Amino acid sequence: AASGGPADSASLKAAEELLQSYLPTLKALPNAEVTRVMCGGCHDFKIVVNQPCADHDAWKAADYAPEQEFIAKLSAIPGVSQVETQEYT
Repeated sequence: AASGGPADSASLKAAEELLQSYLPTLKALPNAEVTRVMCGGCHDFKIVVNQPCADHDAWKAADYAPEQEFIAKLSAIPGVSQVETQEYT
């Protein structure tokens, strides 16, 4: 029986599959460290791409590709209600 938890979430599974399809591209960014954080209680699915400033600035100059494409696909997943990006240092 489905528990209603993250392991049973079709939208979470779809988001994870989408991330896995983009992971090689993200990991290929210069000096990138990619982390996925999930919270079953608050239903968060976060992807953090950490880079040294110089590498990050170059990615920023490229409009964080493939961010827009990824966000469009993530937003189209049924059950995904809010998609945001945030730059922090």
